[in-house]
Amino acid sequence: MKRFLRMSRFGIWWGTLLLLGAGCSRSVVLPRESLQPGNQYENVSVLTEDGLEYRFDRVLVLPDSVRGEYEQEVQRHSASQGTYYEDVVRAQAVPLSRVSSLSLKKKDPGKTFFVGAGAAAVAMLFKTLFDSDLESGGGGNSKTKPDPR
Repeated sequence: MKRFLRMSRFGIWWGTLLLLGAGCSRSVVLPRESLQPGNQYENVSVLTEDGLEYRFDRVLVLPDSVRGEYEQEVQRHSASQGTYYEDVVRAQAVPLSRVSSLSLKKKDPGKTFFVGAGAAAVAMLFKTLFDSDLESGGGGNSKTKPDPR
């Protein structure tokens, strides 16, 4: 039983670390009017006036356009190596006049902290209830029947 409790404590800490490492994010929308040439953003969706959405790994705002980069896996053929796959960075420009807004995903440390603290508190509550249940003799305070011999 002690081994189980050590494992559950280990699981609680790993779960908390995993949550803090992954983090929570929030979406930030930047309208076209707020875009300044020279600014660069990561993990961006470009929304256009005609309803199209482009997703890029990186975006650079230029005076007349938005230049986005994304990775694409390409299949190549070679006589010596046969068929192999390669990651290639592609770029695409969208005229600034067509851009409606940029949507960014940013890490939110405040939300991550509160979600992590809440999850840890609930886990510790269940652990405390489980431990107190074991100390009182097992579920329901049941008594064992005497041996009839």
